[in-house]
Amino acid sequence: MPADVVACFTEDALRMALLIDDAFHRGHAIGRAEATTPIDGPARGAWPH
Repeated sequence: MPADVVACFTEDALRMALLIDDAFHRGHAIGRAEATTPIDGPARGAWPH
């Protein structure tokens, strides 16, 4: 396989790996933020029937 083809493929693969890694870290940070944010629910005993 020609060197320029290998270099192009390697560059694309590296770019894709970095995009996936970045998306994973962003999603992980968002998930942690949502998990640590308290959710305000209705007052205890105030559920409508």
